[in-house]
Amino acid sequence: MPLPMVHMLLAKKIEEKSQQRHNDYFLLGSIAPDSIHTRPGTNRADKHRTHMFESGHGTEYTIKRNRQCVKNVIEEFRHHDENYREFVKGYCIHTILDIMWINKIFNVLESTLRSGGLNFNDIRTIYYHETNICDGIIYNCSSWASEYKNVLKDIDPVGFKDILTKDEVGLWRDGIVSKMDKYENFSGEEKCFYKSNVPIGQDICLGEPHYITYEVILKFINEFIDSLCNYFPGEV
Repeated sequence: MPLPMVHMLLAKKIEEKSQQRHNDYFLLGSIAPDSIHTRPGTNRADKHRTHMFESGHGTEYTIKRNRQCVKNVIEEFRHHDENYREFVKGYCIHTILDIMWINKIFNVLESTLRSGGLNFNDIRTIYYHETNICDGIIYNCSSWASEYKNVLKDIDPVGFKDILTKDEVGLWRDGIVSKMDKYENFSGEEKCFYKSNVPIGQDICLGEPHYITYEVILKFINEFIDSLCNYFPGEV
């Protein structure tokens, strides 16, 4: 799955496209589905429930089912107060981004690395190595990131249906804010990793994104917003 700054980059790009600042609860909703990680003893099925996924969630069929589920949820909360409606909208867009990310980013990476003889555990290590570095890169390359951090820090958490409690969302929010604080302490070299252009086939240097670069993420986000506007007109 993409890490938190990818979801916040999406929120910012939606703001830019709509030329309208989000309600703060949209930003909280955009990170909320991953709050399941704060609950002890959870498993993959729990995460699929919070993300409105089905088995085989990387297929075109399940992507279509996810979108329909999201439409139903947005409609279900259409008449709630504005803050909660925006929270739900941010929450739902998070789940759509995740399912498309699996299809367009992770599955492509896995296929590429498997063709080179790597097993799934090695692929997973490379994936999280690169996405963690890029998460910090997004924070340090974005003038809006510290503002978003302050919004998250100050907002009162809410829960989502009977799936996540407000305490779980609050704990996850606090962890992300703490992580953003750490990103501010990146070295100057780390902040410039996005400029790297390492040819495919060379060894991956510690700290340098090789496959999932800042540019790859930005391209994915822009294409995702275009598809979102087609499937959910008026929501972004």
